[in-house]
Amino acid sequence: MTEFSSLQEAMAVIEREGLESEAGLDALQYCMENGPPEIREKMAAGFRMFFPDVKPDYFDENGEPCYSAETLCKGLGMTMDELEAASERIPDKFRRNPCRDVLHRIH
Repeated sequence: MTEFSSLQEAMAVIEREGLESEAGLDALQYCMENGPPEIREKMAAGFRMFFPDVKPDYFDENGEPCYSAETLCKGLGMTMDELEAASERIPDKFRRNPCRDVLHRIH
């Protein structure tokens, strides 16, 4: 995993390399874990903009949206195996449980 010393450094990697590289995905993870709420909200807004038909199955006690694996597969056009592979890159604190047929939190 790529190490970052600041949010700005991670954002520069995302801008330069996009999310197709390991470093870009590491930078995204760093931003999700260390970014201020405004950054996380912008990421959530981007998700809603690109995937407007994917609606949360419910909201947790903190008002955070939660999506079932089935909802994500359908809305993102992915198989369950593809979703599981993609979810390995999501930090644990942003997902409920990485098992099949359980709820995942996406920010």
